[in-house]
Amino acid sequence: MKDETLSIREMYLYQQRLQEKYARQWGEPIGPDTAVRKLLWAHGELAEAGDILKKNGPIEEMLTHPEKKRHLAEELGDAMMYMYDVMLCCGITPEEFSEIYKAKCERNKNRW
Repeated sequence: MKDETLSIREMYLYQQRLQEKYARQWGEPIGPDTAVRKLLWAHGELAEAGDILKKNGPIEEMLTHPEKKRHLAEELGDAMMYMYDVMLCCGITPEEFSEIYKAKCERNKNRW
């Protein structure tokens, strides 16, 4: 079975293509001036994911319901899409992000 997991670069490029395709309809060009708004949209999507966890009973039980788990994943996906918009707005490349992410994980691994 082929691994269908998306890489950071692939997700970045998906989002870049979406932005290019819908730039006129969405009315918010990708650039430094829109980074804060994109980040606030991501925050809102994360809040929606939090509501799903909060309102569906014990988390362990909620995660056994495929439709509830999928709804959670969709909200997390929405948040990730906005985070990739922030990266695009700020000119952070997938390579830069990967390098920084790995370094941060190493620092966290050695904290305690």
